[in-house]
Amino acid sequence: MQRQRVFGLALGLSLLVLALVVVVDGLRPVSAETARTTGVLATFEPIYPFAETDAIAQAVAYLATQQQADGGIDGFGGGSSSEGATLRTLLALNAAGYVSDTLTSDDGNTPLDFLAQRAISYTYATSDVTTSNLLPAQTGLLIAGVAAAGGDPSDFAGTDFVQALVATYKPATGAYSTTAVRDSFTNGAATPTSQAFVMLGLSMAGEAVPPAATDYLISLQGEDGGWGGPDVSGYAVVALIASGNVPANNAAILAAVDYFRSIQDASGLWGVSGEPANSTGWVMQALVAAGYVPVTAGWAREATPRAALVTLQQDNGSIGQNFVNAFSTVEAIYGLTNQPIFLSPRLRTERALTWLAEQQNSDGGWGFFGSSDAGQTLDATFGYVAAGYDPTSLEAGDTSPLEYLEGVAYDYTRDQEGRIFPAQTGKLIVGVVASGSDPAAFGQVPTDTATLSLVDDLASTYNAATGAYSTTAQEGFSSGAASAVAQSFAILGLLAAGTDIPADALAYLASLQADTGAWGGVDTTGLALQAFALASTRDIYNVYGVYETNIERGIAYLRQQQGSNGGWGNANSTAYALQGLRAVGEDLTVTGGRSALGALADFQKPDGPYAFAWDSPFLSPDDNGFATIQAVPALLGVSYPYSVGVALRDFTTTARGNDPDRLVLVPPTYTQMGQQVAITAPFGSDLNSTTIATATLVLNTASISVGTGLVQSTQIISGLVRGDGAFTQVVDLDASETLESVSIQYTERDPVQLPDGSISTRGGVTLQATPANDTTTRVYLPLVIRQ
Repeated sequence: MQRQRVFGLALGLSLLVLALVVVVDGLRPVSAETARTTGVLATFEPIYPFAETDAIAQAVAYLATQQQADGGIDGFGGGSSSEGATLRTLLALNAAGYVSDTLTSDDGNTPLDFLAQRAISYTYATSDVTTSNLLPAQTGLLIAGVAAAGGDPSDFAGTDFVQALVATYKPATGAYSTTAVRDSFTNGAATPTSQAFVMLGLSMAGEAVPPAATDYLISLQGEDGGWGGPDVSGYAVVALIASGNVPANNAAILAAVDYFRSIQDASGLWGVSGEPANSTGWVMQALVAAGYVPVTAGWAREATPRAALVTLQQDNGSIGQNFVNAFSTVEAIYGLTNQPIFLSPRLRTERALTWLAEQQNSDGGWGFFGSSDAGQTLDATFGYVAAGYDPTSLEAGDTSPLEYLEGVAYDYTRDQEGRIFPAQTGKLIVGVVASGSDPAAFGQVPTDTATLSLVDDLASTYNAATGAYSTTAQEGFSSGAASAVAQSFAILGLLAAGTDIPADALAYLASLQADTGAWGGVDTTGLALQAFALASTRDIYNVYGVYETNIERGIAYLRQQQGSNGGWGNANSTAYALQGLRAVGEDLTVTGGRSALGALADFQKPDGPYAFAWDSPFLSPDDNGFATIQAVPALLGVSYPYSVGVALRDFTTTARGNDPDRLVLVPPTYTQMGQQVAITAPFGSDLNSTTIATATLVLNTASISVGTGLVQSTQIISGLVRGDGAFTQVVDLDASETLESVSIQYTERDPVQLPDGSISTRGGVTLQATPANDTTTRVYLPLVIRQ
């Protein structure tokens, strides 16, 4: 029988990818001083998600001043709350990583409180609550806002708005429409805005959008590639891609991208004749959804759209140019996040779990460092249970995770001598209980037909003299020795199974706390806090009476380690810290209102999987299964022992959208200033940073040996600098050299989306660079000097 030994709490191990440093003779990057004197604007922010965090924080602070006593947002400065502005605010807060109750009025009301009071009157034309009287556009936006806030739009204000909206669907056309009429501007007719908001809301609620609905929205597209202006066109593109039915290289999306280029102002903004903050925010959202992340160098005019949008921010934090208010500020935030606004907590969860289902092995388990591993399979199981799904409904090769775990239970919980590992046994008990099985009869001894009693096995490892759960078991990296990890999992497992633990077991866990307040590190501290929190639900232990100081010190340690963005450096540590803090009732926000949940979401890619970290010196930001399995329960707000208190339902997959690790190419350009050539090769996506760009310059050189003739030569510039949405380099030509042409070669292991929308899976792609038009384009270079 195959031994199951890899346990791993949250070490975030993955294949090590060594950084490649290329040193090229003759490469002469521009200096900071040269960049300033030549007027080349320098920006460099290569870390996803590329958000303008400072500008967003100021904008959110401004929105707080526009919140009314009822919890709603005054969108236009009239002194009363607006449902539309409030719902859009919830979309912005979610995309920027803020919890919805960041905005709470002095009267204690949140945006959801306001919306719960106004939901029916907002979504129905009159007091007649019937399908024919429903307003699809308003209902779609309501669903989107509630879903963005982590609420349940199928049970909001006593109403199932999802099914109410689904009832308006017309299969014959694909439209969502009714005969409702509120006034001359508000009715239930099918329009691009209505169809887009309906599709957006349903997608964010986890409801499948019929392909005919996307076809109908596409049928409303104009010959110019738009849907009647930049804002509505932005709605349409976001909704189409959010549905998962339309890939980013679909003809309709490509036409829309061309349309956005054709109407972009020289300033870099859109909609300058109206309110560019709104229009630019929505267009940038559409471009993010289409894969142009970040929306910077590939869309630069006199400035990049992001830089131009930031210049619209006023001293009070509001954002706008012609009609500055909360409404303009909210939609400007959409453009500053570079995160898709359609990624509600529900959709994030469904896409992550769908990706995990695709990684399941034929034996029913998961293993991200080789064959299936019981510990990782348990972590995956926790994710499905936390989302309310029955893990037995996931079968690869007709084998479920529980069947796999039952088959390896003996080997996972013991060494070759039969000695028990308390940590593994406790963790397995948690998974068995959470999945609805009996840990007192799970698995069997391989030498006979005896059924394992995991609870009795774990209880037998208790050492009354010390209070520790420990044994002399040892195999590979796994040990039965007393530790904070083993003690925490033993406590969690036994309590999850309904078995009392000796009071000294908690005392021993407390004794392992360091002077810093930590139990080993961030991950283990989060785990230990969850053990104390579960024990606190049993009055007999008087946890907060005896161990309150230990808990407070653990909380203080995690807060000290928490970054300014709300996270703890990587997805795994952020997940465990977040779960520990939530378990003991801590507020998850940091200064300014950004949430640790937002920091965790930052590590997730739009198609579902998480990266371990974006800036690790050892690990590339590839799709990381270990990060994904540990992040999902934390994203859902569920801690050990993962009992969600609802009947588990079967899991069904959802569309995951485009692969953001593909490379999306924008035509490269170069600008020559005297004998200096500045090359910029914009790109989008490539979130796993695997592209290497090389420039080939064909030069004409005057030669004495041939009189006044020219000799052509080739100069290859390897390792262009990866910056904020572009690969760049500056090359100094000799006085005798003139430039003939520049081409860029891209080496990429993932699919490449060419500028015409076609997808290439070749290992290398070459594009010819063209001279930049100085009247419309400025080259953006990083302030980085490579010696």
